[in-house]
Parts: sequence; C-alpha cells; structure tokens
Amino acid sequence: KNNGLLTIEEYAALLDDLQGKTNMIDISGINTDPISYPYFYELISIIKEKGINFGIHTKGFNLNHNLSELLNSGNTEGSFVTVSMDCSDSKTYNLLHGVKNNINLFNEIIEQLLILKEEKIKRNSKFRINVTYLLFKDNSKSEMIEKFIEIFEPIADVLRFSIPQVPNKAKPI
Repeated sequence: KNNGLLTIEEYAALLDDLQGKTNMIDISGINTDPISYPYFYELISIIKEKGINFGIHTKGFNLNHNLSELLNSGNTEGSFVTVSMDCSDSKTYNLLHGVKNNINLFNEIIEQLLILKEEKIKRNSKFRINVTYLLFKDNSKSEMIEKFIEIFEPIADVLRFSIPQVPNKAKPI
C-alpha cells in the first residue's frame, strides 16, 4: 500500500507531538528520494507552520519552482537542503546514480538548483543549499573535483565531500 509511510494526517499529528520538543526534522529517503513523497509540499508546509527547522537530503530530481518558493518562504534560518550530485558531468552522474538511459538529469538538477538560489536571493532567505560529492573511484580525479567546485560553488552555501563507508563485519561496541 504505502510502503510503511505515514499518511499526511499521521505526520501532522506526529509533528504536533514533536512541536516544542525538537528544533530539527531531518527528511531523507530509504532507497528513494523524499521529495517523491506524494504530500511532500504539504509536509514541508506543516513543518514550517510549526516553526521547526528541517533538513532535506535529496538527489534533487523533483525540485521545482513551487517547492523553491516554499523552501525560501517565512522563517528559513536553520533549514537546508542537501543535494547529492557526486560528480561534475552528466555521464558520470548517470553511472553513479544508476540512470539507465541518456537522460540529462545532471543539467536538469543544476537548473532547478539555480531556481532555488534565485528564490533565495529574491526573498533574502537564509535557507542553506548544500551540494555533496561522495568520493568513489569513478569520480575522484582532481580535474573532476575542480570542475564540480567550479559548477557548484556559485550555487551552494556548502560544498561537502564525503568518504563512503561500506558495510563491514565490525563487532558492535
């Protein structure tokens, strides 16, 4: 049915319970993108109405102008989006993100990030735009990293480079 997700009404009730008890809601996906949640816009609206800061971890596929306006509206201090790009070109993006055809999602996401940035400037918003780069063998050449910085530094507030950790057989502490 809903793959274990709460309904928007259930999230609203949970957020009522959390109001005043937390100052941050982290929104991420499990093998999916959180923005693909059918009521994502309403969820963000509810979180903002309750005055809770939020962070969104996304691949950016579903960013759009309406969402950019919402994210940059009202109190934005302490809230952010982190977009996983992990590369500096479309071919590497498709390889690392499992895109099976020649769709140019890389450039589409950059266009949506530029709209998000424009809204941020227009509204004098403090909403933070973070862009991440998970370092793998296929994307760790210095020229690729330098091109990533050149592309995303004008857009992002934070460029984050991450070292992946693979599951291991370590003993629990």
